[in-house]
Amino acid sequence: MLTFVPPGTPEDRIIQDYARLCDAHIHLMHRSSLSQRRGNILSDLRRLRSRFVTVFVPTEMLDANFAFEFQDLAASLDADLFTDFAYSFVPVANDALLQRWVKSLKIADHRLDRRFVSTA
Repeated sequence: MLTFVPPGTPEDRIIQDYARLCDAHIHLMHRSSLSQRRGNILSDLRRLRSRFVTVFVPTEMLDANFAFEFQDLAASLDADLFTDFAYSFVPVANDALLQRWVKSLKIADHRLDRRFVSTA
């Protein structure tokens, strides 16, 4: 999980609560711009070998430039041109919408755990 939500906000507290709840699924958190932390994010992704990354992004940051920059990052883990993990952007507009999203994700995670024994 990557988050670009400012610390101390209501949205940040919701994300932190979710991170504690789903500890096994949460790998990393960065709170500055993508370009400022690119090297750190890449080294964490290489070390953790994540297959899926959830990216929490404030709506004012989420635009075509951010999407292209993240696509480039996702394809930079090795020498080929293809992305090396799946990812999704979660636009963070306000705490009420984020709470609804987290609630639905908790339900989905619970159902997936019952359906899949292994993802290897």
